[in-house]
Amino acid sequence: MNKLKTELNWQLCYDMELLKQLKGELSSLPEGYLVFKKIKGKEYLYIRRKTVDSLGNLRKKELLVNSGRVQEARGILRRRFVEKSIRQLTEEIKNVQLFSKLYNPYNPDVVYQSLLKGAASLLDASDSSTRSTILNTAALDVEPVLESFREGKKHYTTRGLMVRSKSEALIAGILELYNLDFRYEQKLSLGSDAYYPDFTIRIPNSRDWIYWEHFGLMSEPEYRNSMESKIETYANYGIIPWNNLIMTFDSEDGSINMQRIHQILCNMLGLTPLTK
Repeated sequence: MNKLKTELNWQLCYDMELLKQLKGELSSLPEGYLVFKKIKGKEYLYIRRKTVDSLGNLRKKELLVNSGRVQEARGILRRRFVEKSIRQLTEEIKNVQLFSKLYNPYNPDVVYQSLLKGAASLLDASDSSTRSTILNTAALDVEPVLESFREGKKHYTTRGLMVRSKSEALIAGILELYNLDFRYEQKLSLGSDAYYPDFTIRIPNSRDWIYWEHFGLMSEPEYRNSMESKIETYANYGIIPWNNLIMTFDSEDGSINMQRIHQILCNMLGLTPLTK
C-alpha cells in the first residue's frame, strides 16, 4: 500500500477509536452551560440549565459556581470539549474516507497488466526481461521524485546531491567517483506498496538495475524489524541480497568501513578498483 494511504488508514483507525470513546464518555457528563457574568465590576461563573416548569414552559435556571459546584462546572466544560471534538472527528473521518476512496496512486504493475489486453499482447508478455524493461522505464526514468521527499536531506556530496546521512554521502561519493548512473531514494513500486531504496544503480553496459540499502540504526529493535520486513518483500519480487541487492551497515559506534564498501561495489558491478 502507498505510504500516504497507509498513514491515512492509521489516522482513520485512531480517529474512529477516539470517537467511540468520546461518545461513550458523553453520557456520563453533566448537562448545562457555563456563563460568565460581570456584576459591579466582579466576574462570576454560573451553571445554566434548561428546565420545564409544571405548566410545561421552558425555563432557564442559573446556579452560581461556588466551591461546592466546581467539580460540576469542570464536568460541563469537559462536555463542551467532548461535543466539539465529536463534531470535528466525525467530519474528519468523513473526509479521510472520501479521500481514500478517490485516491488512486500510480502503480506501474497495474498499468502493465492493462497493456496485456492490448498492444502489449504483441510482445512476449511472459518474458521477464520484457516486463523488467517496461517497468524500469516507468518507475525509474519517467516518474520524478516528489519535492516534499527532500525533508531530512541535509548532507551534500561533492557533486551537490543531498542525502540524509553522512554514511549515505560517503557511499554516493564513491558512486560519483566511478561516474555510475544512479538514483537516490528513487521510488520503487512492488505490487501495491512503494519503497525508496537508498540507491538504485544501473549496471554498466547493461539495461539492468541493482539496488543498495544502507542500514544505520541496527541497535533499534523497531528499525531492525522494518529492515527484515523490507528485505523479505524485496526477495518476494526477485530483489535478492548479493544478487541484485547490496546491503551495508554502520558499525555499532556509528562508523563506516569505506574500504570494505569499495570492495563490495567493485565485486557486485564488475568494476576495476581505482588505484591510488
